[in-house]
Amino acid sequence: MITELTPDDAAWAAGLMERRRRAYEHYSPVFGRPAAGMTGRHARFLRGQISAERTVALRGKHGFIICQRREAEGFVDDFALEPPGTWDDDGAALLLAAARRLADGGIGAVRVVTAHADEEKSAMLARLSFSVTEQWWVREVVPAGQPPAPGRINGLGFSASDWYAGWPVAPGGA
Repeated sequence: MITELTPDDAAWAAGLMERRRRAYEHYSPVFGRPAAGMTGRHARFLRGQISAERTVALRGKHGFIICQRREAEGFVDDFALEPPGTWDDDGAALLLAAARRLADGGIGAVRVVTAHADEEKSAMLARLSFSVTEQWWVREVVPAGQPPAPGRINGLGFSASDWYAGWPVAPGGA
């Protein structure tokens, strides 16, 4: 059964994403590396995403999906399931339900972010006829100076040091 993801679900979703990032950390230690103690802040960020008018946010028995409307496409970044092995059933159902909502609103394409080594999720996407449109390659860089002074970024309440500490990860990090 698929229902609306609500702001009250944000802490649960952030915890699920925290566990997902731990797995991603093994396949992409630079890009997927979570910063310590950010789950509560991520929950606050997710509450804003869930409440946004441009967002389709759904949950199922084993996970959730958050899809942003970005001009002519839907963009899925936060999408997590637990336990492993539920992508073909629950993951596909969540993604197809989100895609139907987007199509009803005139959106004709959906982009889903996944790690190359996330084989279960990638296999589900291939079975649903998704294709790879881009890949991101990352490497660690040495900072050229001090990060900006702490302050609010995008009105979300994250300081510059939170962003430079590694979370929230740049778009595409889930």
